Amino acid sequence: MAVLSESPTLEALSFNKGRERIVKGLTLLLQVIVLMSAVVSANLQTPNDTQRSTPVAVGEVAPEFTLEDQNGHNVALADARGKSPVVLVFYRGYW
Repeated sequence: MAVLSESPTLEALSFNKGRERIVKGLTLLLQVIVLMSAVVSANLQTPNDTQRSTPVAVGEVAPEFTLEDQNGHNVALADARGKSPVVLVFYRGYW
């Protein structure tokens, strides 16, 4: 009784190598796209030209700024300046 071995043919091996090349190429392309996205994202976050190198001293007038409140609305210091006292409270938002 003869035993038939199921060895891959030359055509099947060639197909697998071609498929492997395609997968490697697509993986490389995806990595390049992710890297380019990270670079573009980093470049969009340009530093503000009016950033201070030193903190505000006690008694010094606070610089203009706009921040988001707990309800998601933008609040500017200019809106309250001269109308009422302003108290800034900074709290950690990730409990």
